[in-house]
Parts: sequence; structure tokens; C-alpha cells
Amino acid sequence: MVVSSSLLRSLGSLPVVIFAVFNQQNMTNLDLVFKPIGENSRGTVLQAIVRFENNLGLSVLCGPGTLTSADRPYEAAVISFSPDGTYTIIYPEYAHNDVLAFLTAEQLSEYMVKVSAGTHITPLKA
Repeated sequence: MVVSSSLLRSLGSLPVVIFAVFNQQNMTNLDLVFKPIGENSRGTVLQAIVRFENNLGLSVLCGPGTLTSADRPYEAAVISFSPDGTYTIIYPEYAHNDVLAFLTAEQLSEYMVKVSAGTHITPLKA
């Protein structure tokens, strides 16, 4: 069973979310550093990228104009990294062939565990 928590703090002017991800084998702390990637009429969109040892990862977005709400502040896409460090969005079956929208911190942590373990990854290319 996965139990997780998060704590928002800042690193200079950038928000950082610290996720404590627990599973039966170990506990991992991941610092997601959100950087501004664009502006829209409602504000700034922020993105954090996390890459796991299996060359899969998550692109996590938050901010106005993303598929989020006040109580579900994260949108995430599962990504696959190439050897040169670039990445492509993939659509695993458990994501219903889409991005993962309207996520709580706990749900995002659960997806981090799935993606880092390669659990249920049957990627369908974009």
C-alpha cells in the first residue's frame, strides 16, 4: 500500500514540492522543482520533470490553464527518455491514453511509484 505526503516550500523564488513516497520496499524523497514554462492571461504555468532509473518519468504541471483545480493542483504526463536526454509523452493504459489530470499530492505520489517501478506500463505512443 502506498502512503504519501507532501510539503510545499520555496527555493529562492521557485516553489518546491517535497514528496515522501512510501512503498513496501523503501521510502524515497523526491524534490520536484517547478520552473515557469509559460504565461497566459491568468498567470504562470509551472513544470517539474522527474526522471527515474528506468528512463521513464513524469512531467508535472500546475498553475492556471492546466487540468487542475484548487484541491487537485497537479497535472502529469508519463514520459519516456531517449539516451540523449530528450523525452516523449507516452500514454499508459492506466492513464486511459491521456495525461493524468486533477491529481492530489497523494495521487501524484502513487503515480510516481507506478512509473518508477514500471508498473502497468504498456505505453501507447502519442
